[in-house]
Amino acid sequence: MSSPSQSGHFAKKQIFSASRLIRWSHARRFVVGVESSKGFGGKRILDFGCGDGTYFRMLIESGECPSSAIGLEVDPRVIADNDKDFADHPEIGFKLYAEFDFAAAAGTFDAVICMEVLEHIPDPTELLRQMHSLLRPGGRFLISVPNETGLGVLVKQTARAIAGWRGIGDYPGMASYTWMELLRSVFAGETQHVLRTSYWNETGQFTFHCHKGFNWRQLRKLLTRSFTIERLFGSPLSWIPLGWSSQIWIVAQKPTPKLAP
Repeated sequence: MSSPSQSGHFAKKQIFSASRLIRWSHARRFVVGVESSKGFGGKRILDFGCGDGTYFRMLIESGECPSSAIGLEVDPRVIADNDKDFADHPEIGFKLYAEFDFAAAAGTFDAVICMEVLEHIPDPTELLRQMHSLLRPGGRFLISVPNETGLGVLVKQTARAIAGWRGIGDYPGMASYTWMELLRSVFAGETQHVLRTSYWNETGQFTFHCHKGFNWRQLRKLLTRSFTIERLFGSPLSWIPLGWSSQIWIVAQKPTPKLAP
């Protein structure tokens, strides 16, 4: 991947990590994200939690350049860096979430992407409502979240422990599971199975969760209230059973209103 995104804060820890396993897993996540975005070329899209713009950069390189795109983030430093990195792409802009005018943008996007973000939101109900409002009828909502349930959580905890011993990534700072919490996670259903701790961000503006205890099945249940689920699959390898996958992908659609007879 040719890319100034190699210098990005998130890319350094993920697709350019010193760990081959972490590097491969995150690189595959972005590849799957771009593959799932076929048809986005010439469309108007929004990436909520865009990070350092790696998804946009790879989408452009794939030939699926959007007609216009907006990346939302919560940190003004990330926005400033992205503005510099994408100066050669005026069709792509970046805005602070707190300053974005959701009312003015209602119904104007063909697709909304949200990769590895919803697991950090203490209560995603309002955020899902906002994303729904931004989409035109028939628009698609592409989501990826980490899998912290099923047998996959045991594999991930092992990988995190090894990475922590090697001093790689942020994994040593993640809240640890007790053996009982791991057992509950392996057999989790659609309700919250583990108490999730909230943390304040470094500026004290908002609270967030780490990955511990995230339940994608609960998120799927929330989505069905206002979206139609079109596809559900895992990565880094789509043929692996969901319980073993590292990430869970959900492709949802905003229903088109039925015409009165």
